[in-house]
Amino acid sequence: MRLNGAIGNAVHSVRIHRSCQIKPPRRGRGMREAWELMEILCSAVEEVDAVLEAIPKMRDAVAAEEEIVSQAIDDAAP
Repeated sequence: MRLNGAIGNAVHSVRIHRSCQIKPPRRGRGMREAWELMEILCSAVEEVDAVLEAIPKMRDAVAAEEEIVSQAIDDAAP
């Protein structure tokens, strides 16, 4: 779910960036949009960092489950 959030934030920031390229923002509006873009990108980076931190934990959990299943299969063999 966190990766989906990061992707959503990145897509939103691209939309804001494209909007600024098509129609240059006025001074006040541009500063507000730049701040919003920075906040969105920071949030996306935090989400991606959390996902990257979770991946090794998930790998370990999957490896442990594989070991349990393998052992159960070996135990059930005649």
